[in-house]
Order: sequence, then structure tokens, then C-alpha cells
Amino acid sequence: MLPWPDNFFLNTASGSLTNLSNATFPHDNSGQPIDPVAGGWSQLKGFNPMPQITAYLPEVNLDFSKAPRLWDIDASLTPGGPTILLNTATGQPVAHWVELDYSSNDVPGEYPRALLLWPATQLNFSTRYVVAFRNLIDDQGEPLAPSDGFAALKYNRTTNNPALEASRPRFEAVFGDLAGAGWSREALTLAWDFTTGPKDDLTGALRSVHGI
Repeated sequence: MLPWPDNFFLNTASGSLTNLSNATFPHDNSGQPIDPVAGGWSQLKGFNPMPQITAYLPEVNLDFSKAPRLWDIDASLTPGGPTILLNTATGQPVAHWVELDYSSNDVPGEYPRALLLWPATQLNFSTRYVVAFRNLIDDQGEPLAPSDGFAALKYNRTTNNPALEASRPRFEAVFGDLAGAGWSREALTLAWDFTTGPKDDLTGALRSVHGI
């Protein structure tokens, strides 16, 4: 499912999140998959403009990587930083901070944790954004290597993964957007894009109830 939100799930033909499936979401308490159609997900024209942006970068060390934190949000706009949230319509980065997910400590001891990137402001409606990480450092002080799949995309290595191969044009656009912002693809640890939905996706039902 990660990273999330991700245009991998956006059907470009329909303009809706119809690429979501029962296998996309976690199961509920009864062990049943969450149905994206019954839940209304598949009708959305994009993702929430107030997202919890989530990725999995095992063993990343945010301090060694000099990642922007809640107490230093301005660092997210510093040229040369390790993270970017890019508005592709304006070409401008969005202020943000990152942290590891400590929302649950139910399992004794340490276990792999997701990385959370939080925009410092609501994102624009119906807008495509690019998220990227570069020059990250792991807990041992070594450069964090990209996943095999992402490495194949950024180095143009052929794979036998149909979904990954079909994603190449989208990722070339991502790399192009980042290049325009001064980010080289060679330094990337992970990058992807997502599109926010229209205002009606969030407010349509409420306005309908009130007859607005």
C-alpha cells in the first residue's frame, strides 16, 4: 500500500481512484477486507488535501539525514535538503516536517516504523504533488539505498514486473518535475506523485445535506 497517497491508485482514464482494490487496505477487526467501493473511496477524484504522507524507508535515521522536524519546519524549504513536497502546478515546494510513526507501541521492543511527512498547510485542491527523499542516511551512518523497484526506475533497468514497467512514463514525469526544482534523479532514495481531489470530494456530501 505504501507509499501513500500515490497516483498508482488513480485511474487516468476515469480520473477516479478506481485502481484501489480489497487488497489495498488493511482488514477490519473481523478479518474482512475494507471494500473501497462500499466505502466510497473508488468514487473520489483524488486524495485528501490534508494528507498524512506515508512511506517505508527501513532503518532511516532522521537526525543523521538532517530531515526537517516539527521544531524546524523552515528547514524543509532550504535548498539542498533531503526532502521535498513539490506543487507541480506552481513549481514551488511546500513547507513540511517528517517523523517516524510512534502511534502504536503494542508490540514489545522495536519494530519497523513508517516515515510520516506532514504538510505545514492544507494543499491545493485538484493539484498534482511530488514527494521525494534524497541522500538519506541509515542508523549505521551509511547512505540508505533505494529499493530494487525504485532503483530500476531511476536507473532505467528493465524488470519482469508489469506494474512497475507500466509506471515508467509516470515516473519519468516525476523525475522531470524534480529536475526542474534542482533535484537530480541520481541522488533520489524515493520519489512519487499524487493528486489531490476537488473541493466537492470533501464538502459535497455535507453541502447536500444542508441544501447548499
